[in-house]
Amino acid sequence: MGFYKTENCFFTGKSVIICDETDSTFLDGYYYQIEYNSKIREFKLSKNDNWQNDIWLKQNGQEFLELIEKYSEWDFFNEGRFLSDIRVKFHDLKNK
Repeated sequence: MGFYKTENCFFTGKSVIICDETDSTFLDGYYYQIEYNSKIREFKLSKNDNWQNDIWLKQNGQEFLELIEKYSEWDFFNEGRFLSDIRVKFHDLKNK
């Protein structure tokens, strides 16, 4: 198991603040933090998806985070997420 590093957030393109796991869970995937609306937000994502080149994510990632913020659903990222999880959550939040 291990974690993978990225210099930029897959959702916003913003530079990450930190991309080293700090909670000792040793996620097998991506872990990073960004500043979003003046708060530090953390992301745990599966290594098995093509995060940097996913067209859906590039088109909808920012709107997805806006919905996460609007409905205070940041706990969604407490577990390593797959792109399929994100698409389902996006659909659910969009239809609230």
